[in-house]
Amino acid sequence: MLAYVFWHWRRADVPVDVYERRQTAFHEALASTPPEGFQSSLCLRMAGAPWAHHGGRAYEDWYFVQDGGALDALNDAAITGRRRTPHDAAAEASAGGTAAVYKVRLGAPIPTAQHALWFAKPEGMSYEELWSTLAPLVQRSLGMLASRYMVLGPSPELSLHTPELLALPQAFTPLGIALQTVWPRAQ
Repeated sequence: MLAYVFWHWRRADVPVDVYERRQTAFHEALASTPPEGFQSSLCLRMAGAPWAHHGGRAYEDWYFVQDGGALDALNDAAITGRRRTPHDAAAEASAGGTAAVYKVRLGAPIPTAQHALWFAKPEGMSYEELWSTLAPLVQRSLGMLASRYMVLGPSPELSLHTPELLALPQAFTPLGIALQTVWPRAQ
């Protein structure tokens, strides 16, 4: 599973509640008429990521798709059909954004993520060792570990989303960021 990850921030003249309603309307439209290969999406409120709004308050959207071909379908679908008006309204309220593509390596998307740990693979550690070292932690925490795909994006190579704050083994030096779910809304 791949994820298009989009960090964005609101214009100063747009109230937070208006901005979040527009983001939610877009995610709802996407969920109600999904393009081929689309699986789900999340919109998370956060701050502290240097690559998003210089570390200020921003939003992190994860759009999960089946594979690389589904990225094209998602890109086209975002601005067509019933999704166009909510997309354009959300985009109009945005002051900027940046993006990356990630591959889900361990676990699965969790809409209740409250913490993200962003980090690089420790020097000298193989990817096989990385996955085997983190697999038990991801499984116990019901988290999701994703790695940047094809080095696309401004963010660190690895992201671990979890419902509770975790401590990684000493070899890792993560940047921790608190998350609040905007979409999907709690049922």
